[in-house]
Amino acid sequence: SFFVLATKPVSAPKLTLDKPAAQRGQLVKGSLYVPGAEGLHAFRIRARCGDRDLDWLHQNLIVGPEPVRLDIPIAYNDPVGQYEITAIDLFTDAVTKTNLTVQ
Repeated sequence: SFFVLATKPVSAPKLTLDKPAAQRGQLVKGSLYVPGAEGLHAFRIRARCGDRDLDWLHQNLIVGPEPVRLDIPIAYNDPVGQYEITAIDLFTDAVTKTNLTVQ
């Protein structure tokens, strides 16, 4: 468990990808940051395709006010479809999501 004492509400995290769609075998680059953060936040990154959890793409990041790079390698045998990439702030439980189409 994490406990945080803050004098003001924490800004929502920002999660972006460099492209909305990718082919198998490509690398998708993303970035994650917390605008105006005064410290670092721990994030759990998760990926799903439909009801399938893509645990080989899961990772943890420590992020502050500057964007931190996030790599999402798509293997040739990964499933095609709509991927949901989720960043969960472990301090606030704030969830930010973005989608990626794998063709």
